[in-house]
Amino acid sequence: MIKQNNPPLADAIEANDLDTFSELILVQENAKRGEQEERMRRARLLASDPYSLEAQRALEEEIRKENVEQLRQEAMEHMPESFAGASIIMLYVDVVVNGHKLKVSAAACEQRNNSCSSTR
Repeated sequence: MIKQNNPPLADAIEANDLDTFSELILVQENAKRGEQEERMRRARLLASDPYSLEAQRALEEEIRKENVEQLRQEAMEHMPESFAGASIIMLYVDVVVNGHKLKVSAAACEQRNNSCSSTR
């Protein structure tokens, strides 16, 4: 998972390069800290004059970002295969459903275990 989300960090770990690893961690932590400071600055702006046009735009952008992140997390949970870096091989099997021969994905058969039977 780290190789997909953070390839430079994964490369440093695989190469056992402690200096590069430490440098990457520091850069990433500084970036996170900067983002958090920016969020706090926007929160102070919003609190100082919540009805200003700039504050309303900042609030709208913050809500949009939170919604995007929530949808991304839900997608990671429910459809992790869509985030895979490599191609995915689908496995189809022959089944009989209510007397009809079909080809279905193995995942569909797994989800409906009791309604799929092999056509051996």
